[in-house]
Amino acid sequence: MLTTSSLHEHIVTCENLLEEHGEAFWRDQLSATREVDMIGNTYVNAEKLLELFHSSPSLRDVYLTRTRMHALSEDEQIHANARLSELFLQIYYLARRYIKDDVEVIHRYTGYR
Repeated sequence: MLTTSSLHEHIVTCENLLEEHGEAFWRDQLSATREVDMIGNTYVNAEKLLELFHSSPSLRDVYLTRTRMHALSEDEQIHANARLSELFLQIYYLARRYIKDDVEVIHRYTGYR
């Protein structure tokens, strides 16, 4: 079942992975897609999120490696990049689904949807 909190949860997981390996720029870009409305509800701006996949450079270009000064060993590099790719695909899919369903922002309410 597609829930409004699933996109938010994937974004947070991705941010944590990026932070763990020293990728602050893209972590901050993802974090900036979460906004707060006038009554204090946090939501994900799906259009802004999708722009990160289509901009240049884009999230699709992110590759964690020691040569780019990321904090990971050679063994961790394969696993971390595989997990990152999986998260990016899930985030992109969920954001597209919400846009397709004519929902421009995804509100994170307990029990909503």
